Amino acid sequence: MKKVELLLPAGNLEKLEYAVNYGADAVYLGVVDFSLRAMRKGELITFENLKTAIDLAHKYGKKAYMTLNIFAFNKDIKHLEECIEIIKDANPDAILVSDFGIMNMLKKYMPDTDLHVSTQTNILNYECVKFWQDMGATRVVLARELSIPEIAEIKSKVPDMEVECFIHGAQCVSYSGRCLLSDYFTKGERISNQGNCCQPCRWSYKLVEETRPGEYYEINEDAHGTHILSPNDLCLVHHLKEMIDAGVDSFKVYITFQQ
Repeated sequence: MKKVELLLPAGNLEKLEYAVNYGADAVYLGVVDFSLRAMRKGELITFENLKTAIDLAHKYGKKAYMTLNIFAFNKDIKHLEECIEIIKDANPDAILVSDFGIMNMLKKYMPDTDLHVSTQTNILNYECVKFWQDMGATRVVLARELSIPEIAEIKSKVPDMEVECFIHGAQCVSYSGRCLLSDYFTKGERISNQGNCCQPCRWSYKLVEETRPGEYYEINEDAHGTHILSPNDLCLVHHLKEMIDAGVDSFKVYITFQQ
């Protein structure tokens, strides 16, 4: 059976140490301004300690992938230009991207660094994988909506492209993580695709009818409460062999955290 990479999150330096000590082959980490999962607890990873974090992973013989997978505005592009030398000096093993502009910058300033394409780009078919390969990517993170046979077909059509798949953790209510609810509910202060999702899909809701103000009705309830927008967490521990047989190269774990 082929060796598959176990990829764990390193939202801060403490979690990075846990990940590498509990069996991760690689970690993914991001700085607050550019990551889609901006941690708010522990010793956060910033541009000041980014090299320290990546060096720590390398010290344990593990790989470190940096996440630059926000959808960038002009101000983000300018900020990235100011920080690109710091990223180069930190020497990540690969950088995860969603945005064409960020990808274009990295190809210009860091041409020797591997590029991984985020699940945010909704990769659902082998032609899409071929497109990203032609763009210079070395790995794609497939959409969580795909079945194992669909993954196997993609790998058979593009066998020389690395394929990464989520195997455990929260699933966003919106398609492959693209969500606007957080933006609306926080009046633009917590933009989900800028790394600040307040996870409204995990809030508890009740139904109110327009002509009956103040009368709240349960919509759906179980032992854990009412969570009409929250899908079941992904748990594929019993399907790992099937995914290996399908050709998956990296198993990605996503841990939900409260903010």
